[in-house]
Amino acid sequence: MTTAALVIAATFTTLAFATVIAIDHTTRRIAALERLTVTSTNTIQAVIDNLTNQLVKAQREITARIADVQTQLDAVGAAQVDLTALTAAAQALDDIVPDPPQIELATTDGTVLATLDINPDTPADTEPA
Repeated sequence: MTTAALVIAATFTTLAFATVIAIDHTTRRIAALERLTVTSTNTIQAVIDNLTNQLVKAQREITARIADVQTQLDAVGAAQVDLTALTAAAQALDDIVPDPPQIELATTDGTVLATLDINPDTPADTEPA
């Protein structure tokens, strides 16, 4: 082999080795980014789940307190108290997260037999819990 051929072979080998190293580095970076994406998605979902649970809990507590106040007022025969603003504020909190769509099952004369929530995340062949 001539010197030029040896230089070309050495250069080719060096380039091939550098390419393998670059591919390995890129593959490792992609894997790290995939792990980061999964971790970030899981973290974000945990935060969303936590906030949803807090909002549902708050809604139940507020609705229960409004009903309790109304019951106490009715029990003591108190003068009519306007709970409209309080009820509207509770409804505004409830409306932050929209309710699922509903369908009504009714007879031909319009009598409503049942109202069902439609959950788009539940497959159609799944039995309700």
